[in-house]
Amino acid sequence: MLEQIDVQRDRVTAFFHCCSIGCEPYSFAIAWKLFFQGRRAPQLKIYASDLSAEILEQARRAEYADSILEPMPSEECAWFVAYGAGVAPIAVIRELWGFIPRWLFDDVERHGAVDVMFLLNALLVVPGV
Repeated sequence: MLEQIDVQRDRVTAFFHCCSIGCEPYSFAIAWKLFFQGRRAPQLKIYASDLSAEILEQARRAEYADSILEPMPSEECAWFVAYGAGVAPIAVIRELWGFIPRWLFDDVERHGAVDVMFLLNALLVVPGV
């Protein structure tokens, strides 16, 4: 998917609906950085939401057990630092995120254009269909 990004664009906005504790959006941010490393790339902005405010807060904290690094290749592990009793994504990854509380799918247009949308673990109801 990343090879299809138009590198002449100024910005790409991704939205993760039902992001849970944030693993997928952080993984996407790391994949973006690895893919475009040393090359021109549009600025990436990630928005994420979840229906549960508690789960979204856990994603915002981004504190994970260090066991999450075990299956990762070393180039991905390099994007994490020791944090508290576990690990957290480094600041350059965390700064790509914006959190929107309880952003519902039918609310997307209110927040502007989205280039890439990930619908994760969500029951999707599209009104009028």
